[in-house]
Amino acid sequence: MRECYHGGRYAEALEAGGECHDLAVASFGSAHPAVASVCNNLALMHKSLGDLDKAAALYKEALDCYRNVLGEEHTSTATAACNLALLHRDSQDAARVREARTLLEGVLETRRQVLGEGHVEVAATMGHLASVVKLDGDDGPERAKALLQRALASAESGDRERLPTVEREVLRASLLNSLGLLHKQAGELGEAERLYTRSAELREQWLGATHPHTIASLHNLAELARAAGDEPRALHIQHGILRRLGADVANDVDDADTSHPGGGGGGAVA
Repeated sequence: MRECYHGGRYAEALEAGGECHDLAVASFGSAHPAVASVCNNLALMHKSLGDLDKAAALYKEALDCYRNVLGEEHTSTATAACNLALLHRDSQDAARVREARTLLEGVLETRRQVLGEGHVEVAATMGHLASVVKLDGDDGPERAKALLQRALASAESGDRERLPTVEREVLRASLLNSLGLLHKQAGELGEAERLYTRSAELREQWLGATHPHTIASLHNLAELARAAGDEPRALHIQHGILRRLGADVANDVDDADTSHPGGGGGGAVA
């Protein structure tokens, strides 16, 4: 199932997952963490294939199983709740978005208790919650900014005795990116650029110059320049993206204004 999923063969993964589910139920009974794990993986297959209702039902089945078997305050329960919440968040249905917020608030509380305030998953959960809170009324974006700032502080202060990890630094890049988007939407383009640029630097450092997230950050910086009315800079950044990807670039783009500093960070994408 895992091999097919990573190969993009979702239909094959789904078929293998169905067989895995039947074997798990036959071996352990329906109330077992192994069955919940398979349900979670099957939900991901359905989500990848665009069947969001089936994915939601399976995520809910996994969550109920983990709650009944492992309890509310368990990392597996929190992960299942987070998966369901993110699916609801992206549904654009008001009732489901409210449910996503309730679930994520519970996940945040559980992860704080079980993992500690400085854990990377606590910071990630605050970022997820911010993406829901920003949709909630006129003051949603400001409350989302506050959550993202707390998430960044948590990510930057946690595990100080240990060297930075890819996971933590990539999370920081994502949080910076999200915060930059909120500033861009508020018309605070200078602050948005600062946040975007730092996000892009982290992504390039930890993921590489041609990683999709790094490219997305550069694209978003180009869109920020365009929003500021600086079309030459936007073209220059896009030219740089094409060069990174080994594409041919029209000669006239070489004449674009290069006086602005390069690099970039995300906004509308990733």
